[in-house]
Amino acid sequence: MNKDSAYSAQLKKGFQLLSFEPDLEREFRQFHLRSVRGRVITCLLIAVLFSLWAVFASRSGTTPSPDFDMAANLRRWVIRPLSLVLIATALTPWLYKRLWLRLAPVVIGMSGVVSAYSSAGVVADGNYHAFVLMVSGLLGLLLLLGFLFWQVVTLGLIVAGSYVFFLAEQGGTGSVLGFEAAVLGAMYLLALVFSYNLEKSVRTTFLQMRILEDLGRLDSMTGLCNRGAFDESLEALWKQAIRDKKPLGLLLIDVDQFKNYNDAYGHQAGDRCLAQVADILKSSVNRPLDIAARVGGEEFALLCYASSQEYIRALGEQIRTRVRELDIPHSASEVATCVTVSVGAVVVEPTVGRSTESFVQFADQALYDAKSTGRDRVIFRDNEYAAVVTGAFKM
Repeated sequence: MNKDSAYSAQLKKGFQLLSFEPDLEREFRQFHLRSVRGRVITCLLIAVLFSLWAVFASRSGTTPSPDFDMAANLRRWVIRPLSLVLIATALTPWLYKRLWLRLAPVVIGMSGVVSAYSSAGVVADGNYHAFVLMVSGLLGLLLLLGFLFWQVVTLGLIVAGSYVFFLAEQGGTGSVLGFEAAVLGAMYLLALVFSYNLEKSVRTTFLQMRILEDLGRLDSMTGLCNRGAFDESLEALWKQAIRDKKPLGLLLIDVDQFKNYNDAYGHQAGDRCLAQVADILKSSVNRPLDIAARVGGEEFALLCYASSQEYIRALGEQIRTRVRELDIPHSASEVATCVTVSVGAVVVEPTVGRSTESFVQFADQALYDAKSTGRDRVIFRDNEYAAVVTGAFKM
């Protein structure tokens, strides 16, 4: 559960090349796709109307070049079917999530090359409006369809280069070629500056939002997850364990006679004591799906996915021993001269008929047994659970 530090570290490190670490990059792209989907659908519909108007506008007052029919056939038999696929992808959430950033650049790139080919032919015949339509339409689509900066760079170079090549190949004069290449280059650079700054702002906002969300999930004093975050993670891992048929391990850890400690040493010393115990729990979370949380005043929880009974027993004993080794004086304790903890540990294999509430209750009963039999010990419960055949744990 160190993603909060990953967000902060990425923000501190910076991202001048507009790229995060691999895990964060995947998360950002999904966030970006969700945030621009409404805009993408609207822009696609507008683009359809714009393309229809552009066809008539580019033909008006001119005689089509001999190559016009080829471009028209490419639009009719290649670009339009692919555009329909693109629209269907945008309208289908499952396809949009998985295919948009791979499919859309291909379709727009092909459309841009075909448009560059036909526009170059029309411009060579003297209709310079086609150039304006092609450039404005292309740059508008690149900026509004949710493409990332490096996709805009690549597509812009491909289409702009194609246009200049086709214009030269179809007999454009040197003055026309130089002027339009200069205008196209200037507009392309402006689009890149806008796209770069826009994406940098979006990426910064993404990291800041995730940092704030994580702050809302953390206990401010210990840095562990709070009770709300623990409950959410437990529900999610419980469902995943049912699907995967994997066991879940849970340790509930209580600082022994902590009220007496606060009365004897003061609340500030109590806060420092809890922070030291929390540090031990943080270092005990070594696997991606495990989570350590502060679930009460002096009570902590450690949830472990796909854990064996032997692992949970050993982990509970390790935590108990390491807290003792801190050797924090506790003169008001009836257990020892230093701070100690009691641990209740359980391992279960979740099923549809059982609940997270009874799972926590089962671990809480083990913790109660540890405290009622002398404290400073680990109690692992499994016999009662093994006998359970209904939806509830026997207590």
